[in-house]
Amino acid sequence: MTADGTRHLAEAYIFAAGPWLPRIFPSVAGNLIRVTKQDVVFVGPPAGDDRFTAERLPCWVDYGAAFYGLPDIEGRGMKLGPDRYGPIFDPSHGERMVDPESVRLARRYLARRFPALADAPIVETRVCQYETTPDGHFVIDRHPELDNVWLVGGGSGHAFKHGPLIGRHVTERIAGASPAPGEERFGLGHVRTPGATLRTGADGMVDGWADW
Repeated sequence: MTADGTRHLAEAYIFAAGPWLPRIFPSVAGNLIRVTKQDVVFVGPPAGDDRFTAERLPCWVDYGAAFYGLPDIEGRGMKLGPDRYGPIFDPSHGERMVDPESVRLARRYLARRFPALADAPIVETRVCQYETTPDGHFVIDRHPELDNVWLVGGGSGHAFKHGPLIGRHVTERIAGASPAPGEERFGLGHVRTPGATLRTGADGMVDGWADW
């Protein structure tokens, strides 16, 4: 039922609400998905320098240093993201101001990998959020008490590129397909061991779960 009282009926419901999933289902996902604040900066290349445009520069990930980036697209600047997990964040009410420390780390990294941009102006900043599980695996499972409800999440930061396949997989499961081998790692009841994830390498350990 929506806020205006409208009731929507269906045979199956899929909740893929990103960082809001733990809030919608606190008893099921509240202790499974942690939402963190992630800062992103865009730096403006020097005028006439096309080395950082999409035609010349690919998307990239530096796992060891826990940074990733995208080329300058449509003149918006090269995107640079410190990929360490940030502080716990409220996606509805959190302050969307980039931490100066994130800018400092970005400039230090630029000086190492993209020295021509070390002193380039910051032309845009954004605050995003990750919704991450302890082991970094997605959540794709039926609600334990509601057979026609599926929860899909736990993938901020890398689920975007997997989105089409995740969507197809969930619709196939709803249509009656059997679970795929290894799919139990996406389960709500699966025991997840904190550790390094593929997205951040050794510097991106998912820490602090025991105290959260």
